[in-house]
Amino acid sequence: MYKKLSEEKLTNIREEGIAEFATYGYEGASISRIAKKAGTSVGVIYKYYEDKDALFLECVRISLDSLNTILEGLEENCKTLEDSLRFLISSLIDHAKKHELVNRMYNEITSIGVSKNVALLADEIETVSAKTYAKILKKAQEENAVRGDIDVKKLAFFVDNLLMSLQFSYSCEYYRDRMKIYCGKDVLNDDEEMKEALVKFIMGALTAK
Repeated sequence: MYKKLSEEKLTNIREEGIAEFATYGYEGASISRIAKKAGTSVGVIYKYYEDKDALFLECVRISLDSLNTILEGLEENCKTLEDSLRFLISSLIDHAKKHELVNRMYNEITSIGVSKNVALLADEIETVSAKTYAKILKKAQEENAVRGDIDVKKLAFFVDNLLMSLQFSYSCEYYRDRMKIYCGKDVLNDDEEMKEALVKFIMGALTAK
């Protein structure tokens, strides 16, 4: 009979899992490498997770907690759409810089064939943000603060596309280099300027007639 792992040990396994998936991608990730770095055995990991896919799902779900916290703060602290955008963009940039591996793993989810549970992941990851963004945009439409000739669900999708690209630009090497090409090599030195530029761009699009 194996000894039950402490919560600290399980957390260590998950953290090493996040690092592994972010570094090597889903296909290249190795359970044996995760076990070695976490100071345990492959057999013990399989006592808790049926296969690599199950561990990957767990790592993704844990990483969602901080993003959900951002969305909760968005609804609690922001009264106008412009304030919401500033809060959201600042929070996402900060999160991407502090939790680079989490964002790189999130980018891995978008790859073709990353997991047999891609549809499940998309539903879990995107549903909350889709509803939150649509709710905020709908309120702004009702207040005549933004244009009302586009369905709020589509607006939410377009806005999220911009925000997702921004997250990857602060955490994934290719996207980061791409941002430097477009915006200049010093772009990472001024998060405030980047935030304000994106706020102006989105608000301009949402208020144009």
